[in-house]
Amino acid sequence: MLDDAVRKDARKIQDSLEKVHRRLFSRILGELNKNKISIAQYNLLSVLADEGVCKMSRVAGCLYVTTSAVTAMTDRLVKKKMVRRRRSRRDRRIVEIEITDEGKDIVVKIRRQIEDFYIPILESLGRKKSGALVKLQEKMCRIIGCSEI
Repeated sequence: MLDDAVRKDARKIQDSLEKVHRRLFSRILGELNKNKISIAQYNLLSVLADEGVCKMSRVAGCLYVTTSAVTAMTDRLVKKKMVRRRRSRRDRRIVEIEITDEGKDIVVKIRRQIEDFYIPILESLGRKKSGALVKLQEKMCRIIGCSEI
């Protein structure tokens, strides 16, 4: 049987993560709106910025969405000149996508805003506690498998 204390802690984590997420999203919303992209499209750009040229199926796996969802987002981002679509050099049947310089610029700006959001939080915690928080976040990622992507 699940310990009541563990369930209570899970609710507290859920509540605090939702609040942090909402506040962070409100911080980056201006940049998203200015560039007329959704958070899902930003996430796609972010994957491409990190991974380089990718097959659609790889991006879908990283984002936990269907390949058709990636195709729809890619269509919009290609029109905005933030993503380029091309055929694989090894197999012409495979479609690959890559981020353009314009897309990279947006990712850099939004990542800077995210860093700027977290910096005062980490500074207020102090070096020791902020280091512990980072280690806990990394451990959570390993436990749920998000570090494998």
